[in-house]
Amino acid sequence: MSDLTQYEQFNTEFFSVHDTIGVPHLYCISSKHVVNAADNFGGMLGDAALQDCESKGIYCAMQGCQLSYKEHETALVINCKNKDNNLLKEYLLSIKSQCKKDKYAGFVLIDCMK
Repeated sequence: MSDLTQYEQFNTEFFSVHDTIGVPHLYCISSKHVVNAADNFGGMLGDAALQDCESKGIYCAMQGCQLSYKEHETALVINCKNKDNNLLKEYLLSIKSQCKKDKYAGFVLIDCMK
């Protein structure tokens, strides 16, 4: 994922990148993940440790989740200060190539018109 400051160049009067969010939710860590990382990865809970956990049957701790670590994605949260669909489309197209490069799954739009 990229540093979100890269998206500041695309900001407009009406639209800007605000944050990121896990899709469909963040990958949830359990005590089993922590123990495995402590025992096998010097306490570092990175990609390798999480993939090792899954090879041992330790998956996302979100109740009912059947997704692997790799299947949990990240989307960009977009501030919207205008409801004009044409302007929104123009903005999203302007950041599309950067989003693809950074491997974001898509967008979540938040209403900032209050």
